[in-house]
Amino acid sequence: MLPCLTAFILSAPLDAPVTHVTVFADRARVTRTAKLSVEGEQTVTFPALPSGAEEPSIRLEAVGADVLRVDLERVATSELPVDDAKALVAQLQATTVELARVRRDLATTRQHAQRLSDLTPQAPPDLAGRPAPKLTPAAWQQATTALADTLAAAQSKARSLEQEERELLTTQQKLHADAQKLGALSRGPTAVRPQATLKGSGPATVTLSYVVQRAQWLPTWDVQFLPATNTVQLGLAALVTQRSGEDWTQAGLVVSTAFPLQAAKAPKLLAWKIGTTDRFIPTPSPHLERVTPLPPTRAPASAPSDVQLWRQLLAAPLSAVSHAGPTHSPPPPSAEVRADDGDVLVEEERLAPEPPAPPPPPPVPSPVLAKELSRRRPRPEAEERPSAAPAPVALATQSTPGSVERRAQPTQGVGFGPPPSWTPPPVVPNSAIGLAGGYELSFSSLQKETVASGSGTRRVALWSAQWPVKVERQLFPALSPNAYLTAQLKNPSPQVLPGGAATLSVGNDPAGAAQLTVMAPGEAVTLPLGIDRALKPVRNVAVVSAVEGLLTKEDVSTYTVTLELVNPHPASIDVRLKDQWPLSTQKEVVTALVSSKPLATQDQKAGHLEWLATLKPQEKAVFTFSYTVRRPKGWKLSQSEVQR
Repeated sequence: MLPCLTAFILSAPLDAPVTHVTVFADRARVTRTAKLSVEGEQTVTFPALPSGAEEPSIRLEAVGADVLRVDLERVATSELPVDDAKALVAQLQATTVELARVRRDLATTRQHAQRLSDLTPQAPPDLAGRPAPKLTPAAWQQATTALADTLAAAQSKARSLEQEERELLTTQQKLHADAQKLGALSRGPTAVRPQATLKGSGPATVTLSYVVQRAQWLPTWDVQFLPATNTVQLGLAALVTQRSGEDWTQAGLVVSTAFPLQAAKAPKLLAWKIGTTDRFIPTPSPHLERVTPLPPTRAPASAPSDVQLWRQLLAAPLSAVSHAGPTHSPPPPSAEVRADDGDVLVEEERLAPEPPAPPPPPPVPSPVLAKELSRRRPRPEAEERPSAAPAPVALATQSTPGSVERRAQPTQGVGFGPPPSWTPPPVVPNSAIGLAGGYELSFSSLQKETVASGSGTRRVALWSAQWPVKVERQLFPALSPNAYLTAQLKNPSPQVLPGGAATLSVGNDPAGAAQLTVMAPGEAVTLPLGIDRALKPVRNVAVVSAVEGLLTKEDVSTYTVTLELVNPHPASIDVRLKDQWPLSTQKEVVTALVSSKPLATQDQKAGHLEWLATLKPQEKAVFTFSYTVRRPKGWKLSQSEVQR
């Protein structure tokens, strides 16, 4: 009895919670850690991995013990907890029946209340030849009071039924979510359960890591300008989403912009010949005899098993949970088609269905055999027949601490050509990799986080800093009446910071949103901080027109633009004022800048003007510039904007 109990304890899954997760742009590497005591050779079993776990990425290491062997046991569909599934389906059916009863009572109560509200006491009609009956005021009051009390009771009952309906809907949705999670456990042969054989004498720490799909993250920023200290508070966070099928509870998170799987193959130089051809050597081609395959036979359709029917009930929508449970018996033995060498298909009987293992990648034929192999390909109906699962092969490993060996999969042929090359997926501009600008960055979470599978986006704090900045207001009076608050600084951080969407605020007041770009160490950065609504520029334009010329008359217009700005703040501010004069695309029309006061920085090719000034509190500054437009007399002018 004791050996059986010991074997049961050793075969029970280890308590190996998720302790560390590295999230990439489209996947994640999950690490589980288990602590146990090893005495001699001992086999331990880890919990079943989610269905999206990549088998080639599974790694196992041990500290304090030697890893002798690692096997990947496939979890069959029959390992679904049928008892739990029956209980859950029964709860769903009972909840559905109760919800239907409550809805019927609610509809009846509402109809009763509506009819009561339509009742109105009326005097009896006049009877011909008879005197009008006398009405009793007390009876009239009793009738109206009874009607009001009955209506109030009906409305109160309707409200109680509505509350009961909401509670039942919440319970039904929770049970349906539990059913979907239970139905996703151990789904077919895709789920694997690692088993490790350890050797040691004392406490040991075992770590299991693997890569899962359907996990991603995006960087997001919080930019807060603090006017009192003239500093900006930056906060970087990650928006993490995962639907891997398992929850990451209180795990250390690391987000990365690196490619977890990227094959880099150096190019190969071939012979480069000009004007000549290589020597031709005749090479015989092999002749392969074609073997006519036997006509395949279709296996008889079998009834679904109990486990399959319970799984269908767990995955059914809410409207279908009221069906009865399964009554079918297990299916009879079925025939399975196995592909032997050549094109001959042989059928063999199996006593019980066995979950097939995923076949290895097909070998790539050589150029010589490519045409012949394509000619020997079976008919489409024969290709649809599934092949038998290869028997798993377990290989023993050396007794090396921390070493890992997975169960080998037999190959079904030898390819004469190189394997197909793998190319990385294209980089999406708004993904984590695209926002990193090509840099491989990684940030650790400030604390342990919990990210549940399929529960939406989790905001994870990564990094924060407070930097002194030089704040200035940028004004474009000809385009906008707003003063745009910006912070000029050089990135003092020793690491590259990714771009991303940023939420802006000045003090405790929100100021809008912006998109930040990648910030390298020491790089000059302009951070948007929103709009200074207290600063309002005033722009006036005066035009003086004249006709000049003796023989050829020309219209000459002189434009004088005046920009006025008043500092309403109690401290000095730096402003950057930008305006422009028009440029001509025709030689008959000539434009020229006459003057600017104070002297502005000019861009002759774009026609831009720029002033930098510091305004003291309550100081008023005036900026002016003049330009002329000369064209033949009577010409009508039009304008257009050109992107430079």
